[in-house]
Amino acid sequence: MDNAPAPINPSAVSVKPLQNTFLFDLDGHSVVAAKVAGKVAKQISGQDMKSSGGMIAKLKAKLGLTKEPERWFVVSSVDNPLLEEIWFGAVMAERLSKATGTTVSESDLAISASVPVSEIREKDEPSKAVFGDDRKEVATQPISA
Repeated sequence: MDNAPAPINPSAVSVKPLQNTFLFDLDGHSVVAAKVAGKVAKQISGQDMKSSGGMIAKLKAKLGLTKEPERWFVVSSVDNPLLEEIWFGAVMAERLSKATGTTVSESDLAISASVPVSEIREKDEPSKAVFGDDRKEVATQPISA
């Protein structure tokens, strides 16, 4: 039995250039913030896995009856100690407000930490990389603020 990963269907791949993307350096730690659809930010950060709100709110969201505003997807390395600080979201909201010239609140953020896939895969487990070059795969884990 072949354990090779299934190839990605090229017609299932889409690319959307991002206009509002910023790279911050906070005390020597890189933090990327990109403005994306709220649903996308929640999905990438893992926040859509959490159940919140009442049953009616969940049904409205599932059926697409509520407008999902854009959110800022904020990501840094899991090794960034600033992610553990209670004020991290407030600092990022302030920095994004200054960078964009519009008010950004903590509730507009979906904060996540990147973890190299090689760190969470067993050492003897084969790589599932689909790239032929030296790019690294990363996974994200939600950060509770």
